[in-house]
Amino acid sequence: MRLLVVGGSGFLGREIVRQTRCAGHRVAATFHRRPPSGDLGAGVDWHALDIRIRDDVARVAATARPDVIVNAAYRQSDWASTADGGAHVALAAALRELAGSPYPGIHHVAGPDAISRHRLGVLIARRDGLDPTALPTGRRAASGVPGPAELRLDCARTRARLTTRLRGAHEFLAAGRS
Repeated sequence: MRLLVVGGSGFLGREIVRQTRCAGHRVAATFHRRPPSGDLGAGVDWHALDIRIRDDVARVAATARPDVIVNAAYRQSDWASTADGGAHVALAAALRELAGSPYPGIHHVAGPDAISRHRLGVLIARRDGLDPTALPTGRRAASGVPGPAELRLDCARTRARLTTRLRGAHEFLAAGRS
């Protein structure tokens, strides 16, 4: 088995890396500033990663080609690293799982929610500490803006094929900052 430990240089990540290596598995791990040295650094395929950058997360997952991805990255004072970065890692895990699956075609990984554009804006505003009442409401058809009024992607088939759980907008945006 090949494991990718995101945040492998951190407190929890170092122990996951150590135990995985002791169990005889191959390990790829990430660090934010510098890879660990000494015994921990030996025998590990280290990758520099800022999990706040979604494309970088996808690149590392594609390069490491893990069977399992563990996210041990955490920075208490940094919401973007802890929450948004975690969402990027989860998305990369779902995409990696789909890429290795025998299921060709289009897969929606947006989560199970059918949500209006206004409701999505309200959830984002609340998550970011903004006043959601500042968002205008009204009938979209009268606005003249082209496109659908609601965002609806049916991901039931994709969810049934994945072991990675897809979270919908209500779940990951309604949690807010704590």
